[in-house]
Amino acid sequence: MRVYVSLPLTGPRAAQGNDAADGVRLALEQAGGEAGTLDVEVRFLDDAKGAAWDPVAAGANARSAAQDSSAVAYIGELDSQPTRASVPITNDAGIVQIS
Repeated sequence: MRVYVSLPLTGPRAAQGNDAADGVRLALEQAGGEAGTLDVEVRFLDDAKGAAWDPVAAGANARSAAQDSSAVAYIGELDSQPTRASVPITNDAGIVQIS
């Protein structure tokens, strides 16, 4: 199973985004890389592209998850504005989104 994480990994909010990404990494490490008996793979995506956030990047990240048949969850975005770009896409795909 795959979890997508979309955060500002570059630009002015990179420190906060990378802190959140580190939290995901730590949680996965503490769970032994599994959810129950299933292996979990995480894909980290940048929703900033050098800006505070980019609506095109947030939408593209959500579409990547929506087109992946092994995607089970989407973590992101860091703020409500980019979430407005991604949540309709993840909702339509039936993927739980945690923001």
